[in-house]
Amino acid sequence: MKHAVLVTLAILAAALISHADESSTLAKPSSKPRVIISTDLGGSDADDTQSLIHYLLYADSFDTEGIISSPPGPGRSSSIHKVLDHYASDWQWLRAHSDFPHARSLRKRVKQGSVEPAAEKGFGAPTEGSEWIIRCAREDDPRPLWVLVWGCITDVAQALHDAPDIRAKLRVHFIGSWNLRQDKHAFAYIEKEHPELFTIHNDTTFRGWYRGGNQAADLSNQSFVAEHVAEYGALGQLFASCHASGVPKASIKMGDTPTVAYLLRGDPDAPTLPHWGGRFVKLAGRPNWYVDDPSPEFAEAPHPGARTVNRWRTDYLRDWQQRMTWCLPIPKTRWTSFLEHDDNWFRSQEAEQIAANVISHQAISGGWAKSLGTFQFPFFGNVSEIDASFDNQATDGEIRFLAKMAQITGDATYANNCLQGIDFILATQHQRSGGWPQEISSEEPYADQITYNDDAMVNILELLSDISSSVEPFKTIVDEPRRAACEKALQRGIQCVLQTQVITNGTLTLWCAQHDRNTLLPCAARAYEHPSLSGQESARILRFLMKVPGPTPDIIASVHAGCRWFHDNQISGIRRKQAPNGDISMKPAPDARPLWARFNELGTNRPIFSDHDGIIRYKFEEISQQRRNKYRWYSSRAEDVLTVYQMWSKQYPNVPNRLMTFAGVERRLYPARQSDEINREVAVRNYASVANVSQAARIDYPPVGADEQNVPPPSRVILCPGGNYQYLKLRNAHQQAAEIARMGIPVTILKYRTPVSLEGTHNAEAHPLEDLFELMRQLRQESGPAVKIGIIGSDAGGHLALMAATHSDKFGTGPDFVGAANAPFQAPPVEWMTAMLGPENGTDPLLQDFYSAGLHSHAGACPISLSYREGSDFRPDATQWAQLSLQRKLKISIADDTDPRELPKAFSDAVSAAGSL
Repeated sequence: MKHAVLVTLAILAAALISHADESSTLAKPSSKPRVIISTDLGGSDADDTQSLIHYLLYADSFDTEGIISSPPGPGRSSSIHKVLDHYASDWQWLRAHSDFPHARSLRKRVKQGSVEPAAEKGFGAPTEGSEWIIRCAREDDPRPLWVLVWGCITDVAQALHDAPDIRAKLRVHFIGSWNLRQDKHAFAYIEKEHPELFTIHNDTTFRGWYRGGNQAADLSNQSFVAEHVAEYGALGQLFASCHASGVPKASIKMGDTPTVAYLLRGDPDAPTLPHWGGRFVKLAGRPNWYVDDPSPEFAEAPHPGARTVNRWRTDYLRDWQQRMTWCLPIPKTRWTSFLEHDDNWFRSQEAEQIAANVISHQAISGGWAKSLGTFQFPFFGNVSEIDASFDNQATDGEIRFLAKMAQITGDATYANNCLQGIDFILATQHQRSGGWPQEISSEEPYADQITYNDDAMVNILELLSDISSSVEPFKTIVDEPRRAACEKALQRGIQCVLQTQVITNGTLTLWCAQHDRNTLLPCAARAYEHPSLSGQESARILRFLMKVPGPTPDIIASVHAGCRWFHDNQISGIRRKQAPNGDISMKPAPDARPLWARFNELGTNRPIFSDHDGIIRYKFEEISQQRRNKYRWYSSRAEDVLTVYQMWSKQYPNVPNRLMTFAGVERRLYPARQSDEINREVAVRNYASVANVSQAARIDYPPVGADEQNVPPPSRVILCPGGNYQYLKLRNAHQQAAEIARMGIPVTILKYRTPVSLEGTHNAEAHPLEDLFELMRQLRQESGPAVKIGIIGSDAGGHLALMAATHSDKFGTGPDFVGAANAPFQAPPVEWMTAMLGPENGTDPLLQDFYSAGLHSHAGACPISLSYREGSDFRPDATQWAQLSLQRKLKISIADDTDPRELPKAFSDAVSAAGSL
């Protein structure tokens, strides 16, 4: 009743108000408004989704301090994040035009509000949303805090109840109508207890956004969306898919958008003046309470005040139309088009402007973002939010351009920025693998993996090759220490390339687009990018390897194997066709050039395709038209590679398969064991790693130079590969075994069973420690009592070696010497325990104690040599070492080992000690 009386008084008072003359244009606010949005997005009406999309297209015009989920209805904060997913896709283009906040910064401000409207008293318990309003309102900022309420007003009422002191800071613009009917108690509480609150109660004015006004031609609700929204970026596609209540799909409703438009044009502190979002009248008896203008001339029957919005329809729709074009990808100029200019051009004003643009886009880290026209225009956004990348030729192109500018102009600014970019490359190389990620600080987890996709890593290697070779323009500007660092990074990168080449059935093949940065295994990226052999990226890798001067036998073998794969797996007789409507299909064409699938199934080489659902399909026609059109599933790159290979192979004939470099003989550890068939064994690259080992095996290396009299050597070594009990690093093991064999000592690699498969299933019957003691039993039986048997290993393999030494009294036998690199002497990591024993037993305190080597060491244990990588978490401190040495009377030596690629010092110490036993 009281609300009806107040509205009546407002109407009477409005008759006495003279309306100010409205000019044809409205000014922007003098500063960015602080904004919190409270929305029921995800509920029964999709117009909130449309309004949030529109708001994000103007996010550069606001300081967004919060986006609160405030149903009634099923909407939750997760619905807001889904819209931000689309904004994140378009952000790379939007930021080229203005200071748009990164999606990450907006996500931090998404809060969950009340999930139910307030009870009769108008408030209840604090929510994340209400507490966030209080926190923002109390910040030391002279600007008012605008709360745009698109759903329930409960969180605002709760914040005012809990912190009445914030009232003077708030400016509330509430879209009433249906929202008011759903949340009448909270509104009544604010109306009664906080009459001084600055409030715009927009009950009908908002309808002018989509009713009346200029609806001619492309400005009608449906035509505008079809022509100016639907095909513009991820946000446009999402907008067109929204079905607003009572409105056809792909049409304007956006009943909450006038709260945003009100802040875009017009004086926010003067509601009685014109705004894009409407004009309001003051409610009689209230100092700061504004309601719909009741004058008949401003009604869009039967909606009072609606014409104060729709009179600006042409202006705000054309402005929005321009914003939608900002979501379109910006063609990135390839750096080669600039480097082909002569020296005079680099001294021109045009070149100087381009260089200034490039420098403005440089991230604080020193790199540049992908897919952005860094050459075309200056950067308008917040530099701290740039995610530097190597994707789509980012960073290497800018470095090359600035290096050329520095060489020709002699300007130190260009040189300094170029060197910052080079330092960024050196700093981001994965220390363990030698590879590079796709992007830094990305929200996508796959972006941190070794990335061959879109030639990211090959571009880096070619740049480092030019720098380390001192070719111009780098010879002029890169100092010798930095050049040497580039040479080292290049060699580590090449080794990473060689180690990640996938092996199938003992044969080297190609590379995956992404490889795990730690295990080097092929890994997935987006849902439709599965672990597979890449028919596109591998071609560029091989082309790079063929340009390496003086190639090593490993490089030669790698190139021959990769080109052989391309020769054997080409696809003939089809050609890519594009219909007038843009649809892509593959049509028979007997004269077509050979093609290769971008993704080829591991193990079978079959082409595979996929949609966003992640389901692998074997026919191109089985995926959606959208995926067929938006992705290049076939490549012809390898055709040129095979042409170059014809000349290259004459200079560098094939060498024996580099798998033969290590001539170990493999045989099963349990020849008659049936349970070994539980899991399949997967070799995923050139013996660099194997996983899902279901059959324990021994790989014997005879000593180099062994005499023909077959005299038993005084000692022999068991080598346990590392791998976290999930995969085995066999490449390192083969290299180390070959090196020890050259010392005249026979070596046996233990390929122990891995309890965890690549699919994550656990095999309780596969026990690495059991395999180790079985091998030790076999070797003692074969060698006799006079031969000393030692065990060496890294990581998980080192943990096995230590277990064999310190638990020898429990098993009745043990090694005569042990060397362990980077192995936990105390309790191993929980993930190791879980991998070996399963999730139920991995956290059992008794089992954890049992597998802690240090707790079970004893004076009768054999000599132990240990080494740890620099900064290893496994290295015990000095106090622990002192206690172990005194209490257990252990013969322990320890050393730091900074380069795990070399034979660990623990191994060499252990092997050397074997001669004196």
